[in-house]
Formats: sequence, structure tokens, C-alpha cells
Amino acid sequence: GCTSLRNIIVPKYLSQLSSNVFSRTGLVNVTIPNQITIIYDSAFAFCSELTNIIIPSSVREIGDCAFRSCRKLENVVILEGVRKIGESAFSDCSNLSNISLPNSIVQISRGAFRLCQKLVNFIVPAGVKTIEYGTFYGCSSLFNITIPGSVNEIEHRVFYDCTSLTNVIISEGVTSIDHDAFDLCPALDSIVIPNSITKISCRAFSSCASLKRIVVAED
Repeated sequence: GCTSLRNIIVPKYLSQLSSNVFSRTGLVNVTIPNQITIIYDSAFAFCSELTNIIIPSSVREIGDCAFRSCRKLENVVILEGVRKIGESAFSDCSNLSNISLPNSIVQISRGAFRLCQKLVNFIVPAGVKTIEYGTFYGCSSLFNITIPGSVNEIEHRVFYDCTSLTNVIISEGVTSIDHDAFDLCPALDSIVIPNSITKISCRAFSSCASLKRIVVAED
């Protein structure tokens, strides 16, 4: 890669950022213009010096592994208009501590924030239908999570090995918690199950050593 490349202003006449276009460069600062509609797979993957990114409202989709292993990335702002975050889009961004997501997002794909070990708080946008496999796998600092009623299913291993997870709000409307969803969450000591839940699969709360209280909401 172009490891000495530090700054870039993407030209305004471009509408897409192609796969791997800036991967493995030394980029520190990137300005993405408001004409870009898609950031394709691995566009900024392994940019080890990138610290901040703003995704403009023109973008509709952030591709698979788009920012994977950007290990100095701390702050991400995604503006209203983005609808999909691809598989492993921000996985292994080990310093990511702040991310702002708009309610326009309807899909957060599997492993999107896997191993984001500095991420503490997360509010799932109100339009998301499914929290896919391993979305927060190994997010060891994740403390608070709010899951809106738009979500139908919390898929398997979504919060696997989230060792600091303590506060979980599952809103009325969620219907299914898949197997191993909260496996190895040793700090989780209580949880409220909304009345809308119709299925909790095997090992959903396995190895939650501090879990002492489960409240099942009444009609």
C-alpha cells in the first residue's frame, strides 16, 4: 500500500469509492464529499493511522470490511441517510470509542463491530430489524446497550465475550434471542425480558456468572 499517504480530499465528481481503494495506506485524514453513495468493501481497511471519519448523508451503504482493522480509529460519525453497515465494516477497530448512528440505518451486518474493545455505549438505531451474528463479539468494554422494538431477532453470539456488559435494555417488540447471544457476559447481573419475546434459545445466557435476576414482563 501507499504507506506514506497521509491526507486525501476525495474529488467531488466521484460517486463511489471502490474496493480496497485506500486500504493499507498511511491515511490520517479523509474528507468524503457528499456525492459519494457507496463505500465498497475494504475501501479503508488496515489504514493504521486513520483516527476520525465522517460518513456523509449521500452514502447509502458502507461495504464489508470497509474500515476493518483501522486500529487508531477513535471517532466515527455516520450522518442520516446511510442505510446499511456491511459485514465486519468496523471489526477490529480496537480504539473505536465513539460512534454516532442515524435512525436511517436498517441493517447492521454480522460482525460489524467485532473486537471494538474500547466501545462503551451503543444505541441500536430504531429502524434496525435484526442484530446479526457476532455484531459485538469480543467488545470487552461495552457496558450499555439499548435494543429498540424494531429489532425482531438478536442472532447468535451477538454479545459473545462482552466481559463488561452490565446494562441491557431490550425493548418491547423484540421476539427472539438466539443461542449463545449473551454467552460469556460475566458482568451481566440482571435483565428484563419483554412480553414480546416468544423464543429464547439454548445457552442464550450461558456463562453469565453474575446473572442473578431475570424479570419477565407481564401483559
